Amino acid sequence: MRYMVVSLISLAVVSHLACQSPRPRSPSARVGSASGLATWYGGKRWHGRLTASGEVFDQERLTAAHRRFPFGTLVRVRNLRNGRTVTVRITDRGPYGKGRIIDLSKAGARRLGMLRAGVVPVRLTVIKWGRGRKKGWQRRVKLYRARQRRLRRLRQARRRRRVRRRRLARLRRLRRRCRSKRHRGSATCQRLRRARGTGGRRR
Repeated sequence: MRYMVVSLISLAVVSHLACQSPRPRSPSARVGSASGLATWYGGKRWHGRLTASGEVFDQERLTAAHRRFPFGTLVRVRNLRNGRTVTVRITDRGPYGKGRIIDLSKAGARRLGMLRAGVVPVRLTVIKWGRGRKKGWQRRVKLYRARQRRLRRLRQARRRRRVRRRRLARLRRLRRRCRSKRHRGSATCQRLRRARGTGGRRR
């Protein structure tokens, strides 16, 4: 009898402690569903640039930017004006405007029908949590920066060639003009003849 009483008391104590201990909450229960304003970004200014997750931004993919959600998190976005929904993946950070909670890509904004409005009220629901940056993101960042340096050098070389071609074309026009009797005695043509005589051509 005494053994049964002790067992019942111990069982009651254990159940009480279990009720008092905090239960682990699921990610969706921890965050729940948030409401706020949504914007979108894209165009030549952002398309092809590096995001905070180490991926290259593509405005035609269903991605978005959020200030706190881990990278790779799947979020369902519902437009409260027309009821449209879209599922996007978090790959970037932002927006930082007051009241704005998510920044969608152009493709996501097109799905929600908010391209013209630009800013609409939405409701967010987390579907699946991401694990942050993918493995090897630092290597992708290095490759992207090396590619950007190569493109920058190519643009500079093309710009120099265009400037050189313009200067040569201007010099040819000036020479043809100085062949005529009307402009032969001008100061510009005289300087050009002196430069040609002394071999001081400008390159």
